[in-house]
Amino acid sequence: MVSAAGEEGKKRSKTIDFLLLLGASLFVAAGSTAAFWVAGEHHINLAWLFGAGAALIFFLVVGWGYRRKLRDPVFVSFFWLGCWYTSPSTCWSWVIWVSSGTSQS
Repeated sequence: MVSAAGEEGKKRSKTIDFLLLLGASLFVAAGSTAAFWVAGEHHINLAWLFGAGAALIFFLVVGWGYRRKLRDPVFVSFFWLGCWYTSPSTCWSWVIWVSSGTSQS
């Protein structure tokens, strides 16, 4: 079997692949159910749940591809600023939050 990187690897049996796929799907189903249950119990808007899931998946996918570069502070700062400025809603909510806390007496 040749991986995406072009490396040769040992071929697994179809049974082990099936069991790994089944285990991963059960894990995702249980985690999703638990997350929605906790969000319902604590009256959390489901948009936050979807946003957190999307961010987690994004960082896992990008982090896996660039894991060697994530040790470089310049790349980390570039990546953080890129994520920060590509989400205007995050920036505006942060600005509103900060400006609302400055006028405390």
